[in-house]
Amino acid sequence: MHKWSQVFLIVASACLTVAVGCGKSTDGFVSGSVTWKGEPLPYGYIMFASVDGKTNSAGSLIEAGKYRATNVPPGEKVVQVTSSDPPRIVQTSTDKMKPPAIDIPENAKGNGEKHTIRLGEQTLDFALAPPK
Repeated sequence: MHKWSQVFLIVASACLTVAVGCGKSTDGFVSGSVTWKGEPLPYGYIMFASVDGKTNSAGSLIEAGKYRATNVPPGEKVVQVTSSDPPRIVQTSTDKMKPPAIDIPENAKGNGEKHTIRLGEQTLDFALAPPK
């Protein structure tokens, strides 16, 4: 019985150490809004790409003008927004995929900007507009 008590204490200590250690994140969590010509972007994707190529990129779906990107490594990132229509089921083999209703150019005002992502939660809003 004494041996089982020692095993229990060792296992309990290991679990507590893992639980405490898992509470610390090494990434950022970025959320916010995305608008195109002043209106919420219905559907799309936002990408946080590493400027120096030393950290991973991360991204998130945009739905109804809102996004939440998790596990974004801290550092300077180039933010790129693309639009698309929500996924749909093709009804017949003759249905064709049409281009998205909103076409955001790569050089749109507010697209491709650099932002510094820091550890923890932060909010970044993007108001995109046609290029000048």
